[in-house]
Amino acid sequence: MYEKLSKLTDEQINTLRTLQQNVSMTDKHIRLGENGQSNLSVYTYSKWTTWTREQKTNFKTAFTEEQLEKSVIGWFLHFPANTGFLDRMIAWEGQTHCGTVISYALEDQEIYIDDQAVSILAGEGIKFKLNTIHEIRPQTHERRWACIMVMV
Repeated sequence: MYEKLSKLTDEQINTLRTLQQNVSMTDKHIRLGENGQSNLSVYTYSKWTTWTREQKTNFKTAFTEEQLEKSVIGWFLHFPANTGFLDRMIAWEGQTHCGTVISYALEDQEIYIDDQAVSILAGEGIKFKLNTIHEIRPQTHERRWACIMVMV
């Protein structure tokens, strides 16, 4: 299950896009999906634990106080054109205690939730529990997300 979230303002979208361009992104993370080592996800990311106070404050302007009160981490994801993807994530399937992800798309794109394509326009958000099967497939354009994980 998932919930689509209202679109951010143009100012919030531009703030996040600019911020993502100015934080260090890394690809040294291995996140195993359903296919394990044979299909490692391809993306870069940056977590707010490495940002300056100003960067973190600017990032948080896109999220509500209620969301931020329950947040444990925030990050950017970047999926390169043609090659970037997130393998089908099933690690939390069946678990009752897991985080909830709130993500805002910085470009038009798709995410697969329970094997169904969900179109997300630039600035729109999506909220789902990590125990929901999710996947991001390659597309012909780069895609970026601004995300937080909350505990509810």
